[in-house]
Amino acid sequence: ATSRPARMRPRGGARAPTDWLPPVLHLYHVPKFRSTRVLWLIGELAQHYTWGPQEIWVHEFTDVAAFRNAKPRWLLDLNPNGKVPTVAYTGSGPWREGTPPLFEGGAIMCTLLDSLDKHGTLLSRDERALFLQLAFYCAGTVDNLTAASSPIQRAVMLHKDDAASEKAAAAATTSPPPPEGSTEGGGQFETAPAEPNPSPPRARTANMDPTVDPVRRTAWDTVVGPFLESVVARTPGEYVAGEAFSAADVVLGMDLYAFHERMIARTPEKRSWLDPTRLPRLHALATTLAQRPARRFAFEATLADPATLDAMATFGIARWIPAMAPAEAVARYPHGSFAGAARGPHFRSSSPTVR
Repeated sequence: ATSRPARMRPRGGARAPTDWLPPVLHLYHVPKFRSTRVLWLIGELAQHYTWGPQEIWVHEFTDVAAFRNAKPRWLLDLNPNGKVPTVAYTGSGPWREGTPPLFEGGAIMCTLLDSLDKHGTLLSRDERALFLQLAFYCAGTVDNLTAASSPIQRAVMLHKDDAASEKAAAAATTSPPPPEGSTEGGGQFETAPAEPNPSPPRARTANMDPTVDPVRRTAWDTVVGPFLESVVARTPGEYVAGEAFSAADVVLGMDLYAFHERMIARTPEKRSWLDPTRLPRLHALATTLAQRPARRFAFEATLADPATLDAMATFGIARWIPAMAPAEAVARYPHGSFAGAARGPHFRSSSPTVR
């Protein structure tokens, strides 16, 4: 029989309530956004480990335009940036309610590796420094070469919108100066009366333009691309850290997708940034990673195509549902009762074990 983790006791020694709630990690996700990194890592971990009574639920935001332009209040309570990936916890045990929510993909990946990769299968001690360097570098620099709606970009856009609006308002409400020498208005500009029913402010929308400005392309061609090529070329193996696949490949692999497949699909010239003559190791790595089952699942899985979720049990996902607040999800879809929701395994091992 499967043993249940010991119930948590509150301070003071009083017995905890009897309605023990199994722990759930809630991953907030938009397909092909940066949350795909975390989903890919979970899928790779699931090829080596099982994780006790804990379950991982994916909450998908299905309307990208709405997600970018209207953040639900409960998401902002979890992540003030209103971005994905964001992770929240409910239940008792290792992943328990009250654990602060996490955002920033690198932080989430480190937490998952620390708690689940007990044998260092995807991140050995020797690989950790390289993984951390890439996690910080990719999140802080590389990702932003193709990002369309980062918080900084949104702030810049809003600043420009505000400045343009103020300039237009000033032009609309200020009459031309009086002729030189005129005493009209005591020598001051006359201000026109305000409109009785001014037009509402223009709706502010996130940047949905997939094109990339030339400055960022130059940064890739002259600095970022050559540096990453040199990182991969340090070892003779086909992966970032050498002969074996590691978590470092997941970190960099997300950006390789953006520079290769996304550029081919979205840019007018339909051309990858991974030039096989200038960046042969990066091009070869992108090709190799694209064949991994966990990677394919992470990039293809979506509620829009239920067939893509058929294999989610294999990749460690217990539920895949429309995005909602964690408490609402647990109330609507009780743990262990999977009617009406995509379902994966209820993992039985009480601790991670190597398969």
